[in-house]
Amino acid sequence: MAVVEQQGTKSQSPTLPLRLLVVTRKYWPVVDEACMRLMHWIDHWKSLGVEVQIVTARWNKAWPTQANLRGVQVHRLVPPPNSQWNEGAFQRSLAAWIQKHAASFDAVYFDAADGLLATFIAKCKNLQLPVIARVPSDFQLSARPRGFGAMTPSVDNALRQCHALVTPSTNTSRLLAEQGIRPSNISVIPDLVSLRIHRSKEDREFAGHALFYASSDLVIPGFTDLAIHFGDSSFPLLQPVLKSTCDLLDRGHPIRLWLVGIRQDASQIYEWIKLRGWHREILLFDGFDVLDDLVQAADLAIVSNPEQSLQYSTNVLLQSAVPTIVAETSATVEWMPSTPLLKTYYSAESLTTQLHDWIGHRIQWGNEAIGLRNFFQRHYPFEHALDRWREVFINITARQRGNL
Repeated sequence: MAVVEQQGTKSQSPTLPLRLLVVTRKYWPVVDEACMRLMHWIDHWKSLGVEVQIVTARWNKAWPTQANLRGVQVHRLVPPPNSQWNEGAFQRSLAAWIQKHAASFDAVYFDAADGLLATFIAKCKNLQLPVIARVPSDFQLSARPRGFGAMTPSVDNALRQCHALVTPSTNTSRLLAEQGIRPSNISVIPDLVSLRIHRSKEDREFAGHALFYASSDLVIPGFTDLAIHFGDSSFPLLQPVLKSTCDLLDRGHPIRLWLVGIRQDASQIYEWIKLRGWHREILLFDGFDVLDDLVQAADLAIVSNPEQSLQYSTNVLLQSAVPTIVAETSATVEWMPSTPLLKTYYSAESLTTQLHDWIGHRIQWGNEAIGLRNFFQRHYPFEHALDRWREVFINITARQRGNL
């Protein structure tokens, strides 16, 4: 997918484009929720005239050190930060790379508020590059970042020195302001998606055939429902989903459950399924970088991990009007305005109740999924989120060029 290309000439436009360096630990071909969210936003930043390059870690020796992906130059550095020693070495490597190439950029965006950000702020002050950082909804203030132990620079202090902070959470925005960060430097931008996957009968049949041709493990037997779960999740979070699905199978309901992108607790999850005797009906798959066929083929989606999957896949399911049941968490409450159209669960028993209601009222659930999408779009239009990103970039551009 990625093809190595020569770096192009940069535009000298007085407003946008902004020459933006994106710093992230992981990017394609890693396909977790954060990577897909970032790739989606970068596509739209380009539509605003922002010229993006990415610097990330080289997690596999077979990956090229430079590549062009969807029109964006990607630079991969070693060593990958997979141990305490490698973390420190990667932070030093990143700081040295940015210092060497700083003249090619107008600003730096950090996709995570962690040790990379803190090290850059501490070691690269002389570069005079405005810094934008994303603060996730589950960010913990005063948490010690990975890096150099007691000598690790403070992330909290680094956030105070950033020129702009972006968070998807109103609660996190309030928390940052309480720590002395100027509210004018904080922008709340929900992790929305513009992608809508069409799910006509013909689309769904074609997707089912395409999945089977890709792998015989992705077969959906006739008259069998397909439930899908996206993104990493722990065994405790998944246990209500597994129990409810196994109970349906025990009662003879023809259903398949595909768990896509599970990384933590995968062995424990598989052993639990195997003990219940349904390891051929409940399958674990690695991540997919394109979700279209899976979303088209699914009859139902279950979300046990909204803190993670609300970054991308759950919003894709919403926009595609897939009937979806979401775990009740603080993230769920903040994501969706109060509406009876949203299907939630808080235990294996409540999930089982929802599953039986879906089985008995499929047409109603389909119509309510469309209604939920329309309801959400009225409250959170994607265009408004993109406009907020535009404001962040224009303010950074004005600051860099001495207009603020």
